[in-house]
Amino acid sequence: MNGVKNGSSVDSSKWRVNETPQDCGLVPSIAVSLWLGWNGIVLCLVLYAIILANSLHRTVIFGLMTLSLLLPPDFPGKAGHKLGDWIMLKAEQYFGLKTIIEDEEGLLKYSEEKAIIYAFSPHDMLPFGVFAFNPILNR
Repeated sequence: MNGVKNGSSVDSSKWRVNETPQDCGLVPSIAVSLWLGWNGIVLCLVLYAIILANSLHRTVIFGLMTLSLLLPPDFPGKAGHKLGDWIMLKAEQYFGLKTIIEDEEGLLKYSEEKAIIYAFSPHDMLPFGVFAFNPILNR
């Protein structure tokens, strides 16, 4: 099958296509909320602590936030990596992504010799850049 790109024919038989069907079910939605939603949770906790909380709640909230700053950089270790891998797999399902690599041999050849610029279409897609280079997804 040949495609047309900028007026010239392109051999699409060499293309490698990775496609994940979209699934906006409960489990993928929870994973995306864990991935992207924690900022909102922290903001809500801070606003609650400032506006509504009594002194005990305020002390506990800000104490736990301060304690989290003192944790070692590798906290929680392997459990954190497993959770992150699970979130990436479920978020990939949630967004239903499709990756097309037009010339994998050329890509591998040049990746050893030169720096490569990757182009995404449509532009400004938040999740695609994260997923395209995540080793757990094998894209």
